[in-house]
Amino acid sequence: MQSNQVMLSADKYETGSSGFVWQNHLPSDLFNQIRFHVYTTHHMVIGKTWAGSEFINHYNRVYYVNSGEAVLKAKGKTIQMRPGHVYLIPPYQLSSHYALSELDFYWCHFQAAVHDDLDFFTLYPDIIELNGNGDSQVPLSFKLLADNNEQTGLAAQAFRNSTLMQLLLPFLDKIDSSSSAKQSIKHKALMPAINLIQQNLHNPPQIKALAELCNFSLEHFSRSFKQAFNISPKRYILATQLAKAKKMLLLEDLLIERIAEQCGFGDIYHFSKTFKQEVGLSPTEYRRQKQSENLK
Repeated sequence: MQSNQVMLSADKYETGSSGFVWQNHLPSDLFNQIRFHVYTTHHMVIGKTWAGSEFINHYNRVYYVNSGEAVLKAKGKTIQMRPGHVYLIPPYQLSSHYALSELDFYWCHFQAAVHDDLDFFTLYPDIIELNGNGDSQVPLSFKLLADNNEQTGLAAQAFRNSTLMQLLLPFLDKIDSSSSAKQSIKHKALMPAINLIQQNLHNPPQIKALAELCNFSLEHFSRSFKQAFNISPKRYILATQLAKAKKMLLLEDLLIERIAEQCGFGDIYHFSKTFKQEVGLSPTEYRRQKQSENLK
């Protein structure tokens, strides 16, 4: 027999045995549903090899620069990364980055899932830059996250989540005061399409099918998708296919033909031609170059 238990919340106002009356902070309909998870955090010192052109991540990224300079590009904006500053890049955004000099920085990848597979930070789909100079807690939080990265267990996960929350407080404060944070529905309506694409890269869905899944007309879907994620549905699918292909070329010892098949390109000729056009190197050249760089 299935039990339908309902979690009861505290009343807005309550009284104690002495007659003292207090007001409770009631749970937020949105924030109370967020499920935070830290994927990984690292400290890195790297040169101009830190470069990525027009890629998409399904997770949030937050960077803190100790020294050096780099450039972030997204939604037609160019942001120069500077020492002491913190940068939050929301998921599903077409972005690029490259170092201008030796870069000493921390980076953290995390999820803030809410409303099924909607990420909270897609509600504010712009890169947010904050000045952390003078706040010693910021680099310390990143160091704690990086030092804890290899730890496992409930306590380690709880520690990472609580430390992440400390880092995110100023970002949440900025989002809370922004009118654009009220635009939550437009991203939520497109998440079924994002999920279908991610789950079927080996056989990418047609744009018409994605529009129907979201109950949009084809024109309305394409326009809404471009407004939300700064990329057309067709380009998003291609960028996601190429991101998977790059990962497979570096992490898996598979034949190029097999990678082409698993990434939905049909045949090796189409895959190699498209990869060369978009990346500037053939799949074989890309694999060889990255492997050589990792050996240095």
